[in-house]
Amino acid sequence: MIKLFRRQKKRHFPVSNKKIRFEISLSGSGGQGMILAGKILAEAASIYGEKNAVMTQSYGPAARGGAAKADVVISSSRIDYPKIMNMDILLAMTQEAVDKYAELLNPNGLLIID
Repeated sequence: MIKLFRRQKKRHFPVSNKKIRFEISLSGSGGQGMILAGKILAEAASIYGEKNAVMTQSYGPAARGGAAKADVVISSSRIDYPKIMNMDILLAMTQEAVDKYAELLNPNGLLIID
């Protein structure tokens, strides 16, 4: 049987004592998969990246078309506060999301819009 997906051997990188906290916000409207994308991102970071990760979500009452947002915090150390304080990446799928959350973006942050 052929394995299609193989786990690569662990690479040993130099260890740094520097705390790393990376904050990502995925926002759009309901039905676009922002919550699911946040869950997948947080799980991937914790399982395969061997980091600590937490995801918080918020969405409106409408199943489709209402506002939806997932915030993911990835850190090399323990996460004491799960909310975003200084956003590094903002993925905005609607203009409302850009208007509402762009001011929270770090000056050196990345804004991805659709």
